[in-house]
Order: sequence, then C-alpha cells, then structure tokens
Amino acid sequence: MTVIRPNSVTGINSITVQSGNSLAVHKANGELIRTLTSSSGVSTFSTLSVGTATTDNSAAKSINIGLGASISQHTDNSLSFGTGGDERLRINSDGDLLVGRTSTIDASEVLGIKGPDSEHCTFGITSDGTTNLGIIAFNDDDATFRGRIQYDHNTDSMQFRTAGTERLRITSTGDINVSTAATIKANGNATFSGIVTATSFKGDGSGLSGITGTTINNNANDRVITGSGTANTLEGESELTFGSSKLNITSTTQALGLNLRNTGNEYTNVQFDAARTGAGQALGIVNAKWNNNHEVAAIYLTAGDDTTNKDDGTIKFYTSAASGSIAERLHIKNNGDVSVTDGNLLIGTGGHGIQLLNQTASSATGVSNQDTDEIFNSYEFGDWTPTCTNTALSSGGGHYMRIGALVWVGCNMTFASMSGGSTVTLGGLPFTIGSGVYGGIMVKYSNFSNLGDIMGHLDAGTNGLHLPGTTLDEASGKRLDWSTVYPVYNF
Repeated sequence: MTVIRPNSVTGINSITVQSGNSLAVHKANGELIRTLTSSSGVSTFSTLSVGTATTDNSAAKSINIGLGASISQHTDNSLSFGTGGDERLRINSDGDLLVGRTSTIDASEVLGIKGPDSEHCTFGITSDGTTNLGIIAFNDDDATFRGRIQYDHNTDSMQFRTAGTERLRITSTGDINVSTAATIKANGNATFSGIVTATSFKGDGSGLSGITGTTINNNANDRVITGSGTANTLEGESELTFGSSKLNITSTTQALGLNLRNTGNEYTNVQFDAARTGAGQALGIVNAKWNNNHEVAAIYLTAGDDTTNKDDGTIKFYTSAASGSIAERLHIKNNGDVSVTDGNLLIGTGGHGIQLLNQTASSATGVSNQDTDEIFNSYEFGDWTPTCTNTALSSGGGHYMRIGALVWVGCNMTFASMSGGSTVTLGGLPFTIGSGVYGGIMVKYSNFSNLGDIMGHLDAGTNGLHLPGTTLDEASGKRLDWSTVYPVYNF
C-alpha cells in the first residue's frame, strides 16, 4: 500500500507499507532509503538530515543539521563535528580531542589545536568578572594541583607555581619576581638577595651602588697592576710588565729583582721544570747580560743521561772572556765529579785550600784535627837568598817550591874568608821549618876540605840550618851547592 503518492513530496518518490508490517521510504529516483520494521519500530539511517540540511562534512554515517552543521563519523570509533560545511572538531578512537586537526602529533597528546589557515592560534580562557582567576593547573594521582599557571584579573599579574608554591610572578607593570629572592624590573633594574654569577659583565659600572670607582694610574699595555696605598686607586707599574710569556723587571736603581721571603719555619723555592727529551739538554738557565747586549755568564741546570727515568741531572757554569763568546768552565756531573772544563782553580784567601775529608785520622796520619791540619792550602815557587849568621858570603842564590806543607829549597853559595873554627850556620830559608822536624841537606857540589858525615842539619822552628862538619877555618872562595826538603807543619 502506498501512503504517499509518487513524487508528491520533494525528494521522496513514495512511502509504501509493505507486507509484514514494514514501512519503506524511497528516494525520488526510486532508490530505497530505509525500511522500518514492526519488530523494533526503529531503524538506522546512513545519513540523516534535520531541517534544510546542507554540509560538506557529510559522511556515510552523519547527521546533517540545518545549513552547514553536522555530526559525522569519518573513521570507525571516531566522532567529528562540523560547522560552515567543514569539520571543526574530532574525537578520535583514543578519546583525544582535536580542534582544527584530524590526527595527533605524539601518542601522549590528548588535546590538539590548530588555528585557522594563515592566522594565529589563540587559546582563550575567560573568567567571570574582574576578580576571578584564569588557571591552567597540573595535578597527579593525589588529586592536588602540583603545578599551576594562573592569571589574576584583580591585580593583572601572572603567576607560576611548582610543588604547590608560587615561584615566579610577572606584575601588571612587567616586573619579574622570582619568589622573594630576586626582582627584575621592567626598566632594566634588578635586585638579588643571593649570589649573582655570570660569564662576563659589561658596562662601565657607573650605575652600581655600594661600589666606589677605581682609578688605575699610569696604565699601559702589559703593565702589572699593583696597589698604590691610596683608596680606590691602583698603579700600572712601568718597571714591571708581563708579555710574550715573560715577566720583566726594569729599573735604574740598585738591588732590583726578586725577593723570596718565608717568615715561617719553611723553605723558599725557585723551580725550573721542562719536558726535555734529550740527555744534557738545559732544563733551566740563569744567565747574565752586560748592558742587555752580550751574554757574559750563565748557570745551566741540565738533564742527565737517563732519558728513560729522567731522574738525574748536572750543573754547568759558563763565562765569556773579553772579545770572546760564552763557554763552559765548570761542570758538576750527575755522579758528583767536578770537572774544571777550562781555567784554573784559585783559592784567594790565605789558610784555605782543598781538604780531603775521606782521610781518617790514625797512627799513620799522626794528625787528628783534619779541619785545619790536613788542608792543601799552598802551592808556589820562587827565588830566595841564603844568609850566613857567623861569616860573610861573597855570593849566593837559590830557588824554592812549596806544595802544601812541604817545601823544597836549593841554592849555591860562595863564602868569603873564614876563621874561628865555629860551625857554619845558614839562614834565609823562605819558610820557617816546622817544630819537631828532623832532617838534613844533600850537597851537590863542595870544595870544602873538612865536610863531616852529616852535611847539614835542619834547625826546627827556624828559618835556617847548620853544617856541623864545616868550620870557619877555610880560605875565601869556598863554594857549597845544596838542596833539601822540609815541612812547615808544627808537629
């Protein structure tokens, strides 16, 4: 049975009651839209339009409402809402809410918002009145707001909170308050109750309070800055500079230089350290120049021979002769040997010399005081003139050589006429014979007629000797050539 005649309603061909208590609705072209059955009384529609419905958001499953509005399902388990003929909002199968978008960017995203094409995107929160807050709050499973961003419409301030406590506030004038510890003003001023640390500070410092400006007098490139003794004033030292990895001290007065003083019970130290690789290479040098021109003297602290362990060293001393160049003169080796490379060893103070400390006092040495008695402190040679205390010499002369405490003398002497029979006594030795000394002389040539078996006898503690076998009863012209060795040490 046909309830509505064909095409009597715009868009509908007919509504027909079929057998079995069902109602069929057909389009104008005769296509079946839906059949309602008596078993449920309700049936589903692929598309349902309410009012004069027109929309581009229509889908296979949608409700079109009036002009441009719709509720549709574009994919399974999702729901979209459209206005103006376009989709505006979608709830996807995970329950995520998407505004202006159809998919999430990250799996953790539950709310996605996209602004209009070629326009800014704004998320607006409107509070009722001017005294209420606008709040974006963050909470965890304990249902308390741990973090919060809120705007106070009463004071026009923005607050940021963490762990339930306000940490930062931006006031209505643009000032930034970090809790109660710091304030950064909109005009550029800032106050801090704690420590401010920065990689660098810029500006002339004229705006800083509580700090007095400091003046640096005589400042110039490379000058070291020191205190001046005047408040807020420093001094650029023209005589103390640092450049090219060198500290330079210059002056026109005496005693300039480096003074290391330790007022405690500790030592001071000047250390040279160099990563040299070869044996004998310099580790540290102390050198001297004359009028900043020629290097005339130096001390070299050098590496030793062990280039593996690098635990030995030597000291070398250098000087320069006139119109010459600097050369090594003395070398203290790593085994303790001292080598005079070029030059003589001079000991300029009388009574001082070379002492052999490895000698031990014994019955063989006969000496117990090594500090003074066993010092090699003399070496010289020269001429001397013999004398005769009880007769005259017509001529005579001799030579001597002293090595330490031992003296060799030799001479020739010609006597004038001799009479009286006394023993001849000679004098004029260049050094006094030591006390407790025994010895005699060796005669090289003599034309004396009565020389005895003992040619001569040293007189200890004097500068002479006597000839026991030679008397004064000789004619003039008698000659005596002799030599002897005697010690000057007092035994």
